[in-house]
Amino acid sequence: MNLEELKLQVQNDLRVNDEHLDTESLKNQEIKAKYLEHKSRFELLLFKAKGDYKRLYREKWEYYGGKADAKVYASKPFDLKVLKTDLSVYITSDEEVIDAENKIGYLETVFDAVGLFAVVFLKELNCVLFFGNPIPINQLCIVI
Repeated sequence: MNLEELKLQVQNDLRVNDEHLDTESLKNQEIKAKYLEHKSRFELLLFKAKGDYKRLYREKWEYYGGKADAKVYASKPFDLKVLKTDLSVYITSDEEVIDAENKIGYLETVFDAVGLFAVVFLKELNCVLFFGNPIPINQLCIVI
């Protein structure tokens, strides 16, 4: 599941049937569990991506620092002698490291969005149940 699919799912879940508020109240618990599941799954993916990034960073540090195995240099030659102070420049500009950082950023965005969607949904549903009408989306920030 990606962020766009998650947004579509939230739009479907935010629809509240005003005529059957009793079933909507029960649906609240199911949807809360659903978004907690999404949040925990993306949090685990985020932890894994951060661990992968750390491993990749170490591999690149060994590679650019001249400490990697000879097999690595045989498959991917690197003939420059890099000063210790310049290692971070080479590592942070490496394509694989940039891709790993982008993956972490994306997962952080999705994780934060799932948490926000859960809060917005629960506030919206509670307002419908208690007051009989939803809060306009521009006023949700005040309620949260």
